[in-house]
Amino acid sequence: MAEYGGEHASTQVETAQPILCLCHFTSLPGAPVLVRLHPKKGVRELDGGRMIVFPVVGNSKMADANKSDLILAEVSRPDPQVWLVRPLTPLDPGEYALMLGTQNMSIFPFTVVLPPVRPSGAN
Repeated sequence: MAEYGGEHASTQVETAQPILCLCHFTSLPGAPVLVRLHPKKGVRELDGGRMIVFPVVGNSKMADANKSDLILAEVSRPDPQVWLVRPLTPLDPGEYALMLGTQNMSIFPFTVVLPPVRPSGAN
């Protein structure tokens, strides 16, 4: 298990199929992937199946994403330094992360939330 602090990510999106853009990368350590995180008391967990903790400053972690937590996504490269990642199906409200490869130390966590209910007739 890899743990990430907080019950929710600081980045929240109100769309079930966000398009995530990685810019100015000439290469990545594997294709970017989307994974589901599991909320626990005060943290979000990635069930990685195995985790290697490197003895470096900041306690960096490497996690191998569990296949059941992978979200099927379309990955495109409209430019050599741009990656676009979009889930193939709508995401349920909850905790997710964009990972740079399934074995990595770089994640971008985000929370999918329901959009606010607007009164009928409001623009």
